[in-house]
Amino acid sequence: MQFIYADPGLRNNVGHHANIDRALISELRRRGIPLRVLAFGDVEPGLRAELGAEPFFRWFLYFLSDGNPVSGWLNAFERGAAVTAADLGRLNEVGGDDLLYIPFALPAQLKAIALWLAMRPSGQLPRIAIGFTFAPGLDPQVNPNGTTWNARDSRVDPSAVLFSHAASLLSQEQKNRMRAVFPDGQGAALHGALLGLPSATLPHYQQRTTSARNRAGARPITISVLGHQRGTDKGYHLVPQLAAGLLQSHPGSRLLVHNAKSSDWPAAQDAVRAIAKTDPRIIVDENAHDGPAWTALQDRTDLLLLPYAPGPYHLMPSGLHGEAVANGIPSVVPAGTALARIQAEFCGGGTTFAEWTVPSILEATRRALDNFDALATAAYAGAEKWQQTQGPVKIIDDLIAYWRS
Repeated sequence: MQFIYADPGLRNNVGHHANIDRALISELRRRGIPLRVLAFGDVEPGLRAELGAEPFFRWFLYFLSDGNPVSGWLNAFERGAAVTAADLGRLNEVGGDDLLYIPFALPAQLKAIALWLAMRPSGQLPRIAIGFTFAPGLDPQVNPNGTTWNARDSRVDPSAVLFSHAASLLSQEQKNRMRAVFPDGQGAALHGALLGLPSATLPHYQQRTTSARNRAGARPITISVLGHQRGTDKGYHLVPQLAAGLLQSHPGSRLLVHNAKSSDWPAAQDAVRAIAKTDPRIIVDENAHDGPAWTALQDRTDLLLLPYAPGPYHLMPSGLHGEAVANGIPSVVPAGTALARIQAEFCGGGTTFAEWTVPSILEATRRALDNFDALATAAYAGAEKWQQTQGPVKIIDDLIAYWRS
């Protein structure tokens, strides 16, 4: 019996893959479970050595287009599925007593699994747990009878169509050996319904990495924007205006602005740098950090500002937000999202903004600053609750229970 941990997105320390993988892999190794770790073929040597990972997958998880302006997304989907299926075909020793866990999957990876399973004898199908951390290309439509979900225009986001197509290639026997897992209850149910797979809500991976102190009384208050600001949905383009507004209304506060890949937003980054040159209250960090350095950034943070677009995060949690909750850091998040639901579930240590605009985000952040000590105490209580219900130990418990069921 072996646990195969397969992450085609494990490449470097940018983003969440390395942090999630090192947390779960460490827990698996702590338990002495027979383990094989498969990473993208170009995984950084240091990360490869740290995690004991094999450079395995030839298709990176985020290769989403081959550059063709019309059919690039479709070409990449088909090519990625074929290449990844061929890679999985090298796992000849995998059998019915094994568990294949893919913590991150997009449509190409799901189709690859379907193609691979079609080549295997029915008695040699492993159990497979597939993690989905992104919303499946569906948008909510609220009506008097409840909420329905509509597929997005495939010219803008084809993921729902591609997921549905990939799932249609699976036999019922194969589906019975699989489970879709997602860290949000609504998202888990939606993935299960779309794919026709059994689904489960997996605990959040984040764990306490700092002292998780009660930040009530902290002065000056350090407001942080952290992470890889990869796309418009992260709201990094709003940060220069937010920084200027917050320093004007709350001159005693400080801002820590971190962007792990500053070349993604050159205009916004230049604007942040310009403010920092004339105002020592702004600290700019443009490095991709490993574990200890990342923990140090969190420890310096008193209030985490997440100016995210509400739509993409309706179902999708944020790894950064989970780390904040786990470590007792108050937060500002978009209302009506998975982040807001988590914030409420874990003692309400933060505020929400109703609209994705600078004035709305400023109002919510100022409200958090004005009520900081109460929110910090609530966030500290939330971290204690998180410690009891979330984290790598709980995730591995759930995966092993599924494996042995």
